[in-house]
Amino acid sequence: MDYYLLKFQREEIIRDMYENEYLYFKKIFDFKDSDRDNIKRNDPKEGNLINQQLTSLQLSKDGIDYINLKIAENGSAQHTAYDKNANKHICSLFFLEVKIDKKSNHIEYNKIDNRMIDFGEYALLIKDPRKLISMIESSLKKLGITKSLEYGTVNFYDKNTYNGKLNYFSKTKDHDYQREYRVLFDSTKLKGNNSEPIKLKLEGLKSISEVLKIEIR
Repeated sequence: MDYYLLKFQREEIIRDMYENEYLYFKKIFDFKDSDRDNIKRNDPKEGNLINQQLTSLQLSKDGIDYINLKIAENGSAQHTAYDKNANKHICSLFFLEVKIDKKSNHIEYNKIDNRMIDFGEYALLIKDPRKLISMIESSLKKLGITKSLEYGTVNFYDKNTYNGKLNYFSKTKDHDYQREYRVLFDSTKLKGNNSEPIKLKLEGLKSISEVLKIEIR
């Protein structure tokens, strides 16, 4: 299977990324904020490491029950857990499967959901994802970060039915239209304030990418 990667953003940002050869990495919990515009951009459960379905809720102290509730059959409640000290920076990209006819050079690709246009009407098309990962590894090595890079497609789960462990490549299915390909690294060893977004310089990015204006029909 062949695939490309896309980064959606406003035109000025995409052109700056292309001309100056970099990608932004943000702290994972920066993606946790609830959406104000109801387009399901961010996942309030981002970084959740467990999703346990509850059938009842009981609160007690010193052997005395203060609250003892049973969850209604048509309702749902979950126990979740986060590592608030997790120093994970991520870059979120769109995973685009393609079929390339090598004889005619004709390219077929999966339809992009109309909601992606809300991220920006321009995109940076990355035509060699494997080369991109190599560039990221080289840049991180210069910053003293090794062996912490992870990458791949995100798994989407139903928060109302799934029961079990999760990881930093898990998101609720409300966001599956994003078809996210995630690049993640541990920023603990970075000097300075590692809670800020990181502009990661990627020498040679121009050679594997191009700027596109997105028109979704």
